[in-house]
Amino acid sequence: MCIAQLDSDCAPSYGCRHEGLCTAKDGQCVAETDGDCKESSVCKDGGACRALQGRCVKTGDTWCVNQGRCLS
Repeated sequence: MCIAQLDSDCAPSYGCRHEGLCTAKDGQCVAETDGDCKESSVCKDGGACRALQGRCVKTGDTWCVNQGRCLS
């Protein structure tokens, strides 16, 4: 079992590239910021671009509109 101590431990991982799990926290790789999610496959392909409770999640239209991130 590997323990993530630094963000650099998470960066090259599948979890970071595909799920946005790029920040080391409590020995695990998690999505701590929206920036962690932004470059991941779950954001680019599935719209899960917001970090919430350690994961990348899709956001509702209200958040999208308020942030100016909706595509028309």
